[in-house]
Amino acid sequence: MRLSPVPGSGGIADRGTDFGALAGRVGEFCAAGDLACDAPGHAAALRTAAGLAPQADLRDPITAAGSLAGVWSHTVTEAANTVLLSDVTVDPAGQVNQAPAQTVSQRLAEAVDPRTPAPTTEQTQAAADTVGQLVGAISADPLGQIPRLVNQIGAAVGAEIAANADLPNPATLLHYATVTVAHTGYGANGQTDWFAAASHDLLGNGR
Repeated sequence: MRLSPVPGSGGIADRGTDFGALAGRVGEFCAAGDLACDAPGHAAALRTAAGLAPQADLRDPITAAGSLAGVWSHTVTEAANTVLLSDVTVDPAGQVNQAPAQTVSQRLAEAVDPRTPAPTTEQTQAAADTVGQLVGAISADPLGQIPRLVNQIGAAVGAEIAANADLPNPATLLHYATVTVAHTGYGANGQTDWFAAASHDLLGNGR
């Protein structure tokens, strides 16, 4: 059942959960403005931020800075490996091309998600080998490679801007100004009353 429909835009942690045998029998509800289930449609960077925070130690500003830096460094390394293996190619003729299947912010969001498998030793080595191939190909023909790569990178930057177009929108910022209240207020606004009632009945107290 759905009590307050879940927006089609999904949320910062939405990865298309499959409930298996429980499909159709799982209650889903969402408070407007809760980034967990009601994120802007074009704000991919929010998913990265949402993944960084739970993995960092935020007890105090100094600890938080060091912890976030560590998580961010690890995330960037994993995302870079994926970009090298999936979005950059060097063909047999030595031509370098960047044809990203996803934007950088989407790659970062996947890398920071703890459900994403860590790269294997073989994948890490393959990424390092790709770097060597890129350096060799560009060094051998800088005038032929660099202008084409600049155009391809420009297109990727445009896609990145489009993927995060909602972030600077004042209406979006206003809508999510109360995100903490929206995320923690399900009990207060009565949206979990059905769960309490069901538990009451299952215990036999409703008979």
